[in-house]
Amino acid sequence: VFMKDNQRLMEIQYRPGETLVQELAKFSDNQKESVVLSKEITGSLVRLRERGYCKKSPDDLIQICQMTRVLLIEKDNQVIALFVDGQNISDGELILMAKDLVE
Repeated sequence: VFMKDNQRLMEIQYRPGETLVQELAKFSDNQKESVVLSKEITGSLVRLRERGYCKKSPDDLIQICQMTRVLLIEKDNQVIALFVDGQNISDGELILMAKDLVE
Protein backbone atom coordinates (compact mmCIF):
# COMPACT_ATOMS: atom_id res chain seq x y z
CA VAL A 1 0.00 0.00 0.00
CA PHE A 2 1.32 3.45 -0.94
CA MET A 3 0.31 6.60 0.93
CA LYS A 4 0.35 10.31 0.02
CA ASP A 5 -0.88 13.19 2.21
CA ASN A 6 -2.54 10.77 4.68
CA GLN A 7 -4.50 9.10 1.89
CA ARG A 8 -4.15 5.62 0.49
CA LEU A 9 -2.77 6.23 -2.99
CA MET A 10 -2.52 2.77 -4.49
CA GLU A 11 -2.27 -0.89 -3.63
CA ILE A 12 -0.19 -3.51 -5.40
CA GLN A 13 -1.36 -7.13 -5.40
CA TYR A 14 0.63 -10.09 -6.73
CA ARG A 15 -1.42 -12.99 -8.07
CA PRO A 16 0.83 -16.04 -8.68
CA GLY A 17 -0.32 -18.52 -11.30
CA GLU A 18 -2.86 -16.10 -12.81
CA THR A 19 -2.76 -14.88 -16.41
CA LEU A 20 -3.71 -11.51 -17.83
CA VAL A 21 -6.52 -13.16 -19.79
CA GLN A 22 -7.99 -14.65 -16.58
CA GLU A 23 -7.80 -11.31 -14.78
CA LEU A 24 -9.32 -9.34 -17.66
CA ALA A 25 -12.26 -11.76 -17.75
CA LYS A 26 -13.20 -10.49 -14.27
CA PHE A 27 -13.62 -7.00 -15.73
CA SER A 28 -15.55 -7.87 -18.90
CA ASP A 29 -17.95 -4.90 -18.56
CA ASN A 30 -15.28 -2.29 -17.85
CA GLN A 31 -13.49 0.05 -20.25
CA LYS A 32 -9.94 -1.16 -20.95
CA GLU A 33 -6.94 0.15 -22.82
CA SER A 34 -3.60 -1.46 -23.64
CA VAL A 35 -0.46 0.08 -22.17
CA VAL A 36 2.97 -0.78 -23.57
CA LEU A 37 5.39 -1.05 -20.63
CA SER A 38 8.38 -2.58 -22.44
CA LYS A 39 9.17 -4.39 -25.67
CA GLU A 40 7.97 -7.65 -24.14
CA ILE A 41 5.22 -6.51 -21.75
CA THR A 42 1.88 -4.86 -22.49
CA GLY A 43 -0.44 -4.23 -19.58
CA SER A 44 -4.11 -3.34 -19.48
CA LEU A 45 -5.54 -0.27 -17.75
CA VAL A 46 -9.07 -0.98 -16.54
CA ARG A 47 -11.51 1.76 -15.50
CA LEU A 48 -13.43 0.44 -12.51
CA ARG A 49 -15.67 3.47 -11.93
CA GLU A 50 -15.77 7.12 -12.95
CA ARG A 51 -15.79 8.47 -9.41
CA GLY A 52 -15.31 6.91 -6.03
CA TYR A 53 -16.29 8.12 -2.62
CA CYS A 54 -13.86 8.56 0.26
CA LYS A 55 -14.09 8.08 4.01
CA LYS A 56 -11.79 8.37 6.98
CA SER A 57 -10.50 5.21 8.60
CA PRO A 58 -11.94 4.31 12.04
CA ASP A 59 -8.80 5.58 13.73
CA ASP A 60 -9.04 8.83 11.70
CA LEU A 61 -5.44 8.48 10.50
CA ILE A 62 -5.92 8.02 6.76
CA GLN A 63 -8.55 8.68 4.14
CA ILE A 64 -9.61 5.68 2.08
CA CYS A 65 -11.25 6.06 -1.32
CA GLN A 66 -12.77 3.48 -3.64
CA MET A 67 -10.45 2.02 -6.25
CA THR A 68 -11.19 3.70 -9.58
CA ARG A 69 -8.60 2.06 -11.87
CA VAL A 70 -6.36 -0.97 -12.01
CA LEU A 71 -3.33 -1.58 -14.21
CA LEU A 72 -2.86 -5.31 -14.81
CA ILE A 73 0.53 -6.71 -15.86
CA GLU A 74 1.54 -10.31 -16.54
CA LYS A 75 5.16 -11.08 -15.65
CA ASP A 76 7.03 -14.14 -14.37
CA ASN A 77 3.96 -16.44 -14.27
CA GLN A 78 1.88 -14.04 -12.22
CA VAL A 79 -0.30 -10.98 -12.59
CA ILE A 80 0.66 -7.77 -10.86
CA ALA A 81 -2.38 -5.58 -10.17
CA LEU A 82 -1.82 -1.90 -9.37
CA PHE A 83 -5.07 -0.56 -7.93
CA VAL A 84 -5.47 3.23 -7.79
CA ASP A 85 -7.43 4.83 -4.98
CA GLY A 86 -9.52 7.82 -6.10
CA GLN A 87 -7.99 10.44 -8.40
CA ASN A 88 -4.78 11.01 -6.42
CA ILE A 89 -2.49 9.61 -9.11
CA SER A 90 -2.60 10.24 -12.86
CA ASP A 91 -2.53 7.53 -15.51
CA GLY A 92 0.97 8.69 -16.46
CA GLU A 93 2.26 8.32 -12.88
CA LEU A 94 0.66 4.89 -12.66
CA ILE A 95 2.30 3.79 -15.92
CA LEU A 96 5.71 5.02 -14.74
CA MET A 97 5.36 3.01 -11.52
CA ALA A 98 4.37 -0.06 -13.54
CA LYS A 99 7.37 0.38 -15.84
CA ASP A 100 9.65 0.39 -12.78
CA LEU A 101 8.10 -2.91 -11.66
CA VAL A 102 8.73 -4.69 -14.96
CA GLU A 103 12.32 -3.55 -15.49
